[in-house]
Amino acid sequence: ASDVGTIAAWCETFVPLRDGDVVELGEAWSWSSEGIAVPVPFPTAAPFAANALDVDLEDHPDHTAKEIAEQPGVVADVLDRVRHRTADGSTWTGLGLPAFERLAVVACGSSLHAGQVVAGTARTLGGVPADVVAASEVDQVVLGPGTLVVAISQSGETADVLRALDRLDDRFPVLALTNDVHSSLARRADAVLDCHAGPEGGLAATKSFTAQVVVGVTAVVSALVASGRLEPTRAAALVDELSELPERMAAAAVVAAERVPLLAATVRDAPGSLFVGRGPGLPYAAEGALKVEELAYRWARSCAVGELGHGPLALVDEGTPVVVVDHGDPRITAAVAEVRARGGFVVTIGGAGSDLPVIAGRAEATDLAWGRSVAPWGPIEAVVPLQMLARELAVQLGCAVDKPRVPVGSTAVGWPGTRSAAG
Repeated sequence: ASDVGTIAAWCETFVPLRDGDVVELGEAWSWSSEGIAVPVPFPTAAPFAANALDVDLEDHPDHTAKEIAEQPGVVADVLDRVRHRTADGSTWTGLGLPAFERLAVVACGSSLHAGQVVAGTARTLGGVPADVVAASEVDQVVLGPGTLVVAISQSGETADVLRALDRLDDRFPVLALTNDVHSSLARRADAVLDCHAGPEGGLAATKSFTAQVVVGVTAVVSALVASGRLEPTRAAALVDELSELPERMAAAAVVAAERVPLLAATVRDAPGSLFVGRGPGLPYAAEGALKVEELAYRWARSCAVGELGHGPLALVDEGTPVVVVDHGDPRITAAVAEVRARGGFVVTIGGAGSDLPVIAGRAEATDLAWGRSVAPWGPIEAVVPLQMLARELAVQLGCAVDKPRVPVGSTAVGWPGTRSAAG
């Protein structure tokens, strides 16, 4: 197995294979590395007592629902671990990495969206140039001197991410953000930050995405303090802002639980949807679209609201769902009006008066440590109703939300029973 969690129910210890290792199992182990016989490495204790899929669902209908609900607790746990080492820069100094002038975030899928949040925070708070690179496209990227590579993967076994590091060789220091500190990515990185999300049994990333955002953001804040780019007093105010996040996410879940089922029923028959946002809200719109594709098997496109008129608006017809992550930027209002004029069914996730009013209001920008009406990491709490909407839509369509769809003709439980093979 490439993930220790999948075999943890049957083993107490494990030994990771390194690149070039060959093992022959028999009455005695024969272990070689690059063709040379070596002693069997000392085993490591398995990280989980049981397989993630054996975790008690408690009163939740599936793992996806349970893991969405766990997010406030996961974020609170992460902040308890890192908050006192963020504002003074000690999280960063403890990693032992060299100073950097640029960031390059390398990831895939949900982790790529988390990386966009991390990169945006570095740009906004520290003026640090930051590239966000899909791992499969790393061949097209030219990284300059002084670049720190931030590689993000929930499992630490994402093949495209590992291949991207092969492409980059050892020319740049690598910081890994992963939920498995025993993974291949963790072993190859120069420093590792554990996301502490715990085992994730659902098909789609939920709590691991949120944990990646919080761990990555606090690491950036700590690095900016350590490098003198950010004053400790401002960093402390930012940490205080993050400390409110568990409560805001819990409140968002309550609102979404009441309103999402009807919204999902309203858009259930639509063949596809658009998810839009602007600035720091855009990664969350992209994550919402990805969740619909992963769980409900319906096309979902995300784009910046300013790009609607450059193509995506042509997709909007009578009743087309358009989900808007609205963190209060006035330019979003005009875009929403344009969608409504074409008959689109608009679902707003924002402040008071929105269809899903979950984004907490803020004081005047001049009173905030970051000088803007929205925090540099954007409206994280918006991801909760986005995840719940995707899951509810999948459930209403008859999809098995915890399992991937399987090939045509298979009787595996992952196939959504009420949908045709062409669906």
